[in-house]
Amino acid sequence: MMNDLVDQDCVMNLASFVGSSLFACDVSRRTDVRTNTRRGIGGERRRSVRFRSRTTPGLCAGGGNIISGGKGFSGGRGGDDGGGVGIVKEVQAGQQLSIPRRKRILMLMSDTGGGHRASAQALKAALDELYPDKVDVQIVDVFAELSGPFFRSIPEQYNFLMKHPTLWRVTYAGGQFWPTRQLAQRTYMFMNFNRLKEAFLSFEPDMIVSVHPLCQGPPLAVLNRLGIRDRVTFVTVVTDLGGANPTWFHSGVDRCYVPTQHLWDYAKRYKMKDHQLRQYGLPIRRMFWSDAPDSTLLRRRLGLKLNIPVVLVVGGGAGVGSLHKVAVTVARRIEQEEGPYGAQIVVVCGKNEKLREKLLFEEWPIPVKVTGFVSNMSEYMAAANCIITKAGPGTIAESLVRGLPIVLSGYLPGQEYGNVKFVRENGVGNYGKGAREIADLVCSLLGDPDEMAAMSKRAKDLGRPGASYDIAKSVGQLLFERSQEAPLRELEERRTLAYYSPNTSHRITRPMLPV
Repeated sequence: MMNDLVDQDCVMNLASFVGSSLFACDVSRRTDVRTNTRRGIGGERRRSVRFRSRTTPGLCAGGGNIISGGKGFSGGRGGDDGGGVGIVKEVQAGQQLSIPRRKRILMLMSDTGGGHRASAQALKAALDELYPDKVDVQIVDVFAELSGPFFRSIPEQYNFLMKHPTLWRVTYAGGQFWPTRQLAQRTYMFMNFNRLKEAFLSFEPDMIVSVHPLCQGPPLAVLNRLGIRDRVTFVTVVTDLGGANPTWFHSGVDRCYVPTQHLWDYAKRYKMKDHQLRQYGLPIRRMFWSDAPDSTLLRRRLGLKLNIPVVLVVGGGAGVGSLHKVAVTVARRIEQEEGPYGAQIVVVCGKNEKLREKLLFEEWPIPVKVTGFVSNMSEYMAAANCIITKAGPGTIAESLVRGLPIVLSGYLPGQEYGNVKFVRENGVGNYGKGAREIADLVCSLLGDPDEMAAMSKRAKDLGRPGASYDIAKSVGQLLFERSQEAPLRELEERRTLAYYSPNTSHRITRPMLPV
């Protein structure tokens, strides 16, 4: 008899557990971005981004065990956060189960160059660390994931233009004129309005953060047309240093973060107000947020010689630029001027495997280490005495944090020319036109240790290692000050719901009501 009672009790508890799990699955929806490929009209394959929103359980009409969506709970599917079951709570009849809703931040960028994604990831890391379990940050490539066929290929078009600077110069110059910018924006809106609208209504962001110059006008226009602009905070984080495209600066944003005083003044020319602007520096990767270990320890760890200077040669993640010619010319000049042990060179080829293999078979007159893509760039910079790099803003900002004198080997016409001026005017480096001039500048630094030390100090003083944290803290304060949490029951009743039925391919929508 006792065993029968125990079995009945176990069965009842199991039934209650399963029933409450189904209820939790119905009211808890996981947030993620999914790329959907389906056939459109005429058999055309269409690619769209689908957001599924994570909201909170509402009201339980009857008593019983409710599984609250604690960390790791994702509608019974086992989610990104660890796939935990959650917390079982006893809820009385008519009792409201209140679980705070995370603030949603949609971060818009595009892989037109590596700096935009790196900045977005740095800000996401800082926000997650400052506001654990309070914010839900999604990074989206607005062209590759939210745009139609022509605009979807913009990252590839950019990579092509980057290899043909003359074509890029013409393209960039055309974008400086207001009529050209308006025509491009109107064309984009005509072809992609519905895609952006669907993304915004599906994800329901509390804040949109743009880290790309082309992600201001169209998203703001969509928010205004939907009538929800006043409920979505919009922030721009400028990721250029010495020069910037005018499209960075839109007077309709709530806040714009600029890295330098020059860009602050530039923003004012485009009708930005002082109360909209903040200056904290350029967001950089997490590995640069703290001081690096001793350089001797790092050189030993990286397999470098301990007692001779290190010249770091980089070309970005793609390994672009004339790295082979530059590295060979600099090595030969160092051997002529300083001797076979006057310095050593580290060449980081990025993802350019052909270049790496070519350099590996080169006969070097001085010690040279050739490597591909590295995930510990901070350690290589901390172990180096100076750096040769193209004028990308991210690499310059990270070099300043590590106190490296900078020799610029090239720049992209347009926005990167301002970075050359920034380096020169602040006395932290110079630009060499061609491999021979670059070699002259490097040997000049190696031959004058006092000037190298002074330049290193100026670079260190100019660096902003806490920029990512400062921007994220300011963004979080703005987010939590402006968006007040509505009562849970009211929020659920009035929320815009945009989702896909799990059993059908058609989209189910409910009318949008103000929150």
